[in-house]
Amino acid sequence: MKLPLTSFAGKMKVACFISGNGTNATKIIEYQNQFPKCNYEVVLIFSDNENSNANEIGNVFKIPIIICDIKNFYLQKKLNKNDLSKRNLFDENTINLISSFHIDIIVLCGYMSIVSKILIKKYLIINVHPADLRIEENGKRKFVGANAIQKSIQSGEKFLHSTTHIVNHIVDGGKILIVSEAIKVEKNLSIKEHQEKLKQTCDWKIYPKTLELIANQKFLKDENNNLYFLNKKIQTGILYEEIKN
Repeated sequence: MKLPLTSFAGKMKVACFISGNGTNATKIIEYQNQFPKCNYEVVLIFSDNENSNANEIGNVFKIPIIICDIKNFYLQKKLNKNDLSKRNLFDENTINLISSFHIDIIVLCGYMSIVSKILIKKYLIINVHPADLRIEENGKRKFVGANAIQKSIQSGEKFLHSTTHIVNHIVDGGKILIVSEAIKVEKNLSIKEHQEKLKQTCDWKIYPKTLELIANQKFLKDENNNLYFLNKKIQTGILYEEIKN
């Protein structure tokens, strides 16, 4: 039996989690506003950083904002922020803060805090990663975690991709949803310039599209956690170039 990735009534309610500029969140919101028939709606901007762009985004688009600075949270609890065994305390608090919004899905938009199992179990969480997560080495995904673009270029990759995926307890280890079109690695561009180009050319296209397809129940899963797109079983996601029109 195949089921949607998340169940909801009406439009799928989205919470964008940000730590910095939140440009991916902005593009996700702009997409929903550009297409009135879009079946998702961003109903909350949540940030773990009091210096993030959350207030600006929320004010511009008239979307509620919740900010819980993770550094202050740990200070108040007299905990070490680097002690990931205590991260569930922060996420328990986050769940309490956002519960009244009846969120169907969380999208990580430059959210720098590692999410704990308690949040992953409670919500479907999606992320976009600046590398091709299909590439493996010794049976493991090769370009995961921080500095993925630098690792890709240093490994001799000629092209770069972004990948949307379902978040699980393994960093960048969840089911792949969409792999972007490629951008060419250019010798005259810095890592930061490649990152910005990848964001604008790839992230900003596949992230809203991923949400749209989930909201329209194009992605399904079965009881064994196998993933399907348009009822066809997929192992390594789908290519954006095949569904962009």
